[in-house]
Amino acid sequence: MTEVQPAAGSLHLAVAQVDELCAKVGLQQAGLPVVAGEHAVPAGTTLWTSSYARLVLWPCGASDAAGVIAAAREGQGWFDEMLVRGEAQSRGPIDGYLVLALPAAPAADASEDVRRLELSSQVCRKHLIWPAGEADTEETAGTWLRVIA
Repeated sequence: MTEVQPAAGSLHLAVAQVDELCAKVGLQQAGLPVVAGEHAVPAGTTLWTSSYARLVLWPCGASDAAGVIAAAREGQGWFDEMLVRGEAQSRGPIDGYLVLALPAAPAADASEDVRRLELSSQVCRKHLIWPAGEADTEETAGTWLRVIA
């Protein structure tokens, strides 16, 4: 598995696209809490919060099956710790949304794993996004795909 983080400028566009949608439902960007545990938080990780939900954009280092699974495991582990802490403080359930930002479209060998991840509700809902590539339409140039899918 080769680690290829999404380009900083490109990831900034993903944050902006997700931020626009989060604002519509009352989620606001917040600083990342310090969560004790063994999970390393990748650069560019961004958190949105509200009284009822948390959404985290988690940069993924690879688009192959092994990379996607590893990033989902790390992100979900970190997010689980954060959600448990948040629920203890709020004394109520908090919905969690983990958005994995891949550096490119998933590799062909990852399609079943992507489907399985997105259908799993273990800990939180999960969704994968990636920047538009050269083969995508001109209308999607400079955007991240599947942000509103």
